[in-house]
Amino acid sequence: MDESTNTPATGTDDWLLDLRDVAVEVRVPTVSAVVPTPPLDRERPDRRPIVAGWVWIAAGAGLLVCALVVGSAFLVRSRTGVVVPGVVGVQTGVARITLQRVGLELEVSEERFDQSPKGSVLSQTPQAGTRLERGEPVRVVVSAGTEEIVMPDVVGDGLALATGSLAGFGLSIEVEYVLSDDASDTVLSTIPAAGVRLRTGDTVRLTVASRRQDSTQLRPFRMDGVTVIIDPAPLPRPMDRDIVIEISRRLEALLEASGATTVLLRSALDTASPDTARADRAADASGTVGIGLTMTRYGESGRSVSIPPSSTPNIGTHASRLGAEIIAGLEGVATPVQRTESSFDPILTRADVPWARVTVGSADSRDDELLFRDPRWADAVARALYRALGEVYGQAVSP
Repeated sequence: MDESTNTPATGTDDWLLDLRDVAVEVRVPTVSAVVPTPPLDRERPDRRPIVAGWVWIAAGAGLLVCALVVGSAFLVRSRTGVVVPGVVGVQTGVARITLQRVGLELEVSEERFDQSPKGSVLSQTPQAGTRLERGEPVRVVVSAGTEEIVMPDVVGDGLALATGSLAGFGLSIEVEYVLSDDASDTVLSTIPAAGVRLRTGDTVRLTVASRRQDSTQLRPFRMDGVTVIIDPAPLPRPMDRDIVIEISRRLEALLEASGATTVLLRSALDTASPDTARADRAADASGTVGIGLTMTRYGESGRSVSIPPSSTPNIGTHASRLGAEIIAGLEGVATPVQRTESSFDPILTRADVPWARVTVGSADSRDDELLFRDPRWADAVARALYRALGEVYGQAVSP
């Protein structure tokens, strides 16, 4: 062994210690007191949401994009589109220029006979105020004007054939069914008759055969002891025919045939009888019921029935029923028919009886003028009034 290094002189392998022969003693100091440890404070992990937050963000962004797209499209359309102007009632040429000024085109979709001036626009699609893109068409229906027509003879034709023929001339058609032994739906008569000159838009009334009982048919009644006061008012202006007198005279004949007594307050020769004179005659008559017939000067075509209110003592109930029967009868003769109530009639209230005043039409109506020309229409009105009076004051007779 070398004295200076205290290392065995025999070599490095000889001085390595065998660690298995070395005993190591470790001393652990003892703790004299227990020191408490602070409580465990651990954060709980967040639960995973059912719907991830990115889904909500994506959905919101999608809705926002859709709103922006729709809004942009609407904004673009509102800036590029134009408002359709109204052209109904103007001539086709004016309508075309009006539409071209805003960038639209006029397209005539139909021409039809009408009482409006020829070439005028009757309707348009789309309507005024609608917004269209420039260059889009506005479709219009144009009047083909009126034309004079000779009423064709359709008596004996079937209803379908007759209506098709008349509609082709631009005529309006009304149908009245009557009980007949002829084949059902056969045209028995027309108002006006064949050969009468008409204009486009005029109304033609067809009397058509039916196998069923119709409310406008004449039924026989017995009215013995009934006195009917008939007041045919003077016409509002001179006319070729006094249709009011014609109806009154036909009604008078029917009533007298049933046993009733009639009091006619104006004759055919008395064309301007004042109200006071007719009212005095009504007051002197001992009547059961009063019927007034009047033609108006102004207004649209149509008929009306005026009666006293149902609350009028002694006469209101009978007058209300009489008015309902008259309206039912007239609706089978010529429509429209309106009902009004009035507590005063300058003529018939003087008689102190239930009454009804019938306005047969307007002197200024083209449609009513055609009716007034035909004596068969006057007879139909008289029969309707007769039936109403018979239902209220008479007794039906079995045929």
